[in-house]
Amino acid sequence: EHRGSRWGISDPVGYVRFLHRFQIRGNGPVDDSSQPDLLRQVSSLRRQLVDAPCSHLEQLLDPNGDRSVTLSEFQSFMQSFGIEVTPLQASVLYELMTNFTQQSLLTLDSTIVCLSLICRDPPTTSQWSTVAERIGTEILAAGKSYAFAFRLWDTNHDGYLSLAELQEGLSQLLPKQTLPPPNVAQFMQYIEGMGVANDRISIFEFARAVAPRDWAMQLHQALLKDILKRVWICRPALHALLAKSDPKGTNRASVGVFRASLEEINRQLEMRGRPQLSPTQLQAICEIASKGRSWVAYEEFIRGLQVVDLGAR
Repeated sequence: EHRGSRWGISDPVGYVRFLHRFQIRGNGPVDDSSQPDLLRQVSSLRRQLVDAPCSHLEQLLDPNGDRSVTLSEFQSFMQSFGIEVTPLQASVLYELMTNFTQQSLLTLDSTIVCLSLICRDPPTTSQWSTVAERIGTEILAAGKSYAFAFRLWDTNHDGYLSLAELQEGLSQLLPKQTLPPPNVAQFMQYIEGMGVANDRISIFEFARAVAPRDWAMQLHQALLKDILKRVWICRPALHALLAKSDPKGTNRASVGVFRASLEEINRQLEMRGRPQLSPTQLQAICEIASKGRSWVAYEEFIRGLQVVDLGAR
């Protein structure tokens, strides 16, 4: 908003969607299943789950009920909703969320928050935004998660918060700042604006409303950092390494040689103080480049890397 005022832009700009349009892609169709659009796919998942009851969502994410979500559970969860990502690319997303939450194994509650926030559109803002963030701050200050508070306030255990449950929960959390009933109703409308307006609040809507807006921005930023970007920047060095390992000029490198070359690029990035690719990201790039084969046509892959405007499709 501050920059929009400085630049003389009066209308809001959906900058996440705009930036998301431009991605580094390889040869082949833009919707190639070997290189899915993670942000678009997870946004689609969020839309499917935005009004799901809490217990149903928890059972899907955590079938053994241990309050954590393993990588294999997350991969199965994605597949069950027809999300078009490979298991390895689901691993990239899982790793992104573990880095964001600073957890080696995602808790159930952290997974719910991350999935509720990942969307191509930032959370809406209104006069209630600061109230929602203050409520979220109070929940965290009490040492609880947003999902814990939601379950605690859901006294009839139907998986949703009603107006009465929301009002009672707020009175417990903020006893000195209790909102009058008309204001609670307006606040409920604000939370429902995160998903579906149907006189009830889902756990996705609640978490998205009370989580710091900065969290959503951080997740968006991480997803907008295409894993092929660093390969594109270093493509001359990568080509030189691969050509050196291919003295006969066959334009082919085994997946092992291709990965070893990427690891050398990683070392160069480290020497320059640049962010490195994780092992999971390296493996995902190998999967994209090889297209399921045991070798990579590296000339074609490197030459085909280009910035594509997905919005022009």
